[in-house]
Amino acid sequence: MRNLIQIVSLTVLVFTNLLVPSHPVAAQKACVVTDSGDVVCGKLQQDSKNPSTQNNQTIEFETINITLQGCKRSTSTVNCYFLLSPKKDGTGYFYCGGSKMFDTFAREYFCQQGQIGEQKGSNSQYTTMLKGIPLTAIATFREIPTQVKEISALQVGVNLTDYGTPPYQSAVFRSILVSE
Repeated sequence: MRNLIQIVSLTVLVFTNLLVPSHPVAAQKACVVTDSGDVVCGKLQQDSKNPSTQNNQTIEFETINITLQGCKRSTSTVNCYFLLSPKKDGTGYFYCGGSKMFDTFAREYFCQQGQIGEQKGSNSQYTTMLKGIPLTAIATFREIPTQVKEISALQVGVNLTDYGTPPYQSAVFRSILVSE
């Protein structure tokens, strides 16, 4: 009977952990029942051959949220796609100048072209945004070696203001797979 209670408790614990989203995976706790009936608990360890990569990461600022939707390769060019969600009406800025990515080989690459809505350029682009209406932004990186399959970190600048050109807020995303 005691083993049955342990198994039921363990089953509830495991299913609860599976239903509750959390990251990183390495922070999750798990328990198993051994062949002898003992319950052993510990932390799950990330498999180093299959790194945890995260798309759809969102960073929240006071006036705007930025969500990384993913990065995609086309030959030696990598485009990273974002969704900008304004929290008020204003002018939305996406800063290519100063934006960069770092690969897993300890190299950095600078943004060559930024786009917000239909506005494209090599420095900062801006457009009118309305509260609650998301808009796509794209950061383009060129001359990326084909062996780069994962981005360690990606830093872009964004902001939303109702007056003048503001200093940008830096959004940093980590562990991003580059899709083909």
